[in-house]
Amino acid sequence: SIGDFRVFIIRPDVVQITYTDTTGPSHVDKQIVVPTYYLAAAFAGLCSSLPPQQPMTNMPVSGIDRLFHSNTYFTPDQLNTIAEGGNCVFVQDTRTSAPYSRHQLTTNMESLLTREFSIVKNVDFAAKFIRRSLRKYIGNKNITAEYLTQLRGICESLIRALVRADSMLRDSKLEALYQDADQPDSVVVQISLQVPYPANKL
Repeated sequence: SIGDFRVFIIRPDVVQITYTDTTGPSHVDKQIVVPTYYLAAAFAGLCSSLPPQQPMTNMPVSGIDRLFHSNTYFTPDQLNTIAEGGNCVFVQDTRTSAPYSRHQLTTNMESLLTREFSIVKNVDFAAKFIRRSLRKYIGNKNITAEYLTQLRGICESLIRALVRADSMLRDSKLEALYQDADQPDSVVVQISLQVPYPANKL
């Protein structure tokens, strides 16, 4: 019901972690059951350490000992039904193995472009990268033919940088760059991004 491609629902609901209690005379490792937002935080940390185009399906997440109410509790068909509702379900192959996401799903299941987390974060990264790079050319220049030519060269250079970094594919291109006729103090920049798709099926 959330249906937002920037929102995740992480399942299962509770997990087990180990922490070191340093309050006593000696350090003692303790295991406790905590809400799944600990898993969400570990997953977010892993995402931030990897390139934006990296798919997150089947990527092991460290720091979590055990999952409850996951693949040892539900059948594969039940897990599929849960996932189809826009839930990112984590599972474990064995009791001691690192958990991983069965499928990197957002809560917006409308299309491949909105449900695959690697596509969403990669496009967001590219948009922020381009906007931040163009920010210094806003407000301190007049819109002239030379200015538009300069912007075109900068945009094409930014697209090439994304392609070289494997964030975007070679077919990404600058579609249009022009002064807005209705708002003459604005320049419209249209860029077509060709995203790499995760290999979800073999």
